[in-house]
Amino acid sequence: MNSQAWNLLFNFFTIGIPECTALTMLMLALLRKQFIWKKILLTAVLLAAGVLACRLVVQSIGVPGIHTAMATLLLALLVAYFFHVPKHKALAASVFCLVFLLSCEVVVYKLFNQLFALNIKELAQNRLYWLVNGWLPIAAIALAAVVITRTGWYTGKTKQ
Repeated sequence: MNSQAWNLLFNFFTIGIPECTALTMLMLALLRKQFIWKKILLTAVLLAAGVLACRLVVQSIGVPGIHTAMATLLLALLVAYFFHVPKHKALAASVFCLVFLLSCEVVVYKLFNQLFALNIKELAQNRLYWLVNGWLPIAAIALAAVVITRTGWYTGKTKQ
């Protein structure tokens, strides 16, 4: 297996699936839906696979950013289907989740850039930095989902 294929698989399992799991959790928290882990993991794997496939296609034609739009739509459709949510509500929550993810990624990248003076290419060359850079937004998204579900602030009711 060549190094590019290995890197794709490594990123798929170490960042892609966890990131899609956290996004699904946040989306369900925003939609006030119960966490059903089998459905969450199925959604995450399908979403990560869809994003990977889109990235591979987009890479071959040289048009960046399409995978994010596709991820937004696919996340909305998967959650709408598996969790029986109206598509318009799922799409609105999906847009919020992806904007939150992108905001977290920008903040973390800027932090790495300031602390270690690394650009994106240098960051991608160091596997440890790349993993930490990928997992900090994942942790922020998962934490936001847990805070929303545990505190009840979203519904105006606090859980005891």
